[in-house]
Amino acid sequence: MKLSLTKILALLFISLLAGCVAANGPTERHMDVALLQQQLLALPGAVVDLPTLTLSYPDEVLFASGSVLTFPGGMEVVAPLISWMLQDSDIIGEATVRSSGHTIDYDRTLAEKRLELLALLFKHRGVTSDRLKLKIDQSAGAPLEIRFQFRRAATSVGEKS
Repeated sequence: MKLSLTKILALLFISLLAGCVAANGPTERHMDVALLQQQLLALPGAVVDLPTLTLSYPDEVLFASGSVLTFPGGMEVVAPLISWMLQDSDIIGEATVRSSGHTIDYDRTLAEKRLELLALLFKHRGVTSDRLKLKIDQSAGAPLEIRFQFRRAATSVGEKS
C-alpha cells in the first residue's frame, strides 16, 4: 500500500506525540486517541481529519455518481473499516450519508437508499446501530462521513471523578 507524504508525516507526528505523552504519564485514554488517529490514517480510500477524528470517503470512492450500489471495489474499502470498528467496542461513530449534484428529491432518495444499504451492511457484519448511528444530509460533501469518539464510561450519580 502506497502512503502519501502527508500521511507519512502525520504518522510520524502521531508517533512522536504518543512518545511525548507517554513520557509525561498520561491517562490511558489519551494514548488511545493517538492510536485511534494512527489506525484511521491506515484505512484505505479514506480522508482523515485527525483533530476531529472524522473519516470520509470522497466522491467516486464508494459510490458512482447517482448510484445506490457501491463500486465493485467498494467492499475492499468498507471491509477494513468494519473490521477495525469491531476490534474495540468503546469506539462509536456518527455517520452522515449524502448525495448531491442532482435534483433535491433525487438526492434525498439516493441518500436514503445508500443509508439503507450501509445500515444493512454494517449490521450484517456486526456493527450495530448503537455503535454507528447513520443519518442523511442533503448538503454537499462526501457521500459517507463518520465522526468517531470513545464511548463514555458510565458513572454513578453523585460520584465525582
